Amino acid sequence: MGGPSNYSLGVLDGNLSDVMNETLGFQKILLVNLPERHDKLDAQIVSSSITGFEFEVIAGIRGKDVSEATLPPSFDPKTINEGVQTIGAWRAELNAVRTIIRERLSSALIMEDDSDWDLHLKYQLLDVARGNRFLSRPKDNPSAESTEDEPTTGKDSASSPTHSPYGANWDIIWLGHCGSHSDPDTRRFVLRNDPTVPRESDIHVPAGSPEPASLWKEPGTRIMYKSGHGVCSWTYGVSFVGAQKLVNAMSIEPFNQGFDQGLGHLCSSGILRCTHIFPPIFGAHAPAGGANRESDITGHRAGTETREKGRTHNVLWSTRLNIKNILEGKEVEAQWDGIPDLKDGMKREFVM
Repeated sequence: MGGPSNYSLGVLDGNLSDVMNETLGFQKILLVNLPERHDKLDAQIVSSSITGFEFEVIAGIRGKDVSEATLPPSFDPKTINEGVQTIGAWRAELNAVRTIIRERLSSALIMEDDSDWDLHLKYQLLDVARGNRFLSRPKDNPSAESTEDEPTTGKDSASSPTHSPYGANWDIIWLGHCGSHSDPDTRRFVLRNDPTVPRESDIHVPAGSPEPASLWKEPGTRIMYKSGHGVCSWTYGVSFVGAQKLVNAMSIEPFNQGFDQGLGHLCSSGILRCTHIFPPIFGAHAPAGGANRESDITGHRAGTETREKGRTHNVLWSTRLNIKNILEGKEVEAQWDGIPDLKDGMKREFVM
């Protein structure tokens, strides 16, 4: 179990302070964005400038532009949800993951272009880093210092690993999802007194939640755990070794799933060493306007609904929904009514 977290910085031992840098403690941040979706890229550039991080763009791909000859053995689009749209998303996500290997990055954070996050993101990630360090250590000696993975490569530059503030011996840190399950025997790292956790009634995870529910249902509590199955790959961290495993499993070996479903399977099967956080700290943003402005995978069947106000699942102090407030010097607002105001000291520390 992890100790309580009240969003004081705590002791930033070793390189933990790297979480506060412009790549959030990863070597790079990669944003997957369809070239024609300038609206989404505009929003991500402004949002990330407010939070204080930078990213590189990986071009999204339409499924119709993916040659059938490039699909992995046994891949059958007719058996996969959303068919051709899912194929494009699968290939674009893999291109982002492949960048980690090609550029010999020790790790990267991969984001989809409709991701949104809390204004307190960097402080949340300090807790994630502490939790991932704890969970990546041996069960029989959780206080032991973990040793860094040696990337499987002949390049000297990559065989001298960059030490991550998130610790060692991990492949995936799944930060944004629409549901996650856990192995009942795995350890939990518990984050309590977190002012950014939505109320239970405001949490939206249609693909499921981890056990024991009594832990995360405590007000202001998140939990982290290993070996869980997840769905929706809105935002996730990948290590170099994790990237090698992912590209091999989803492109070179037989494979027949959407990217997020495949990622979930690789996590739950133990092929990938995955850490999950629940409730997630990234969500998918649905902007104001026509519903077809939302997902580029499901937007073709979104119908004629018009949304008067944007929303983001599971993000209490949404960056996207507070852009106008921050730029105009106004008070930031919680996404849902009835949320206690942040303490003045916390506002000064976390916003701008």
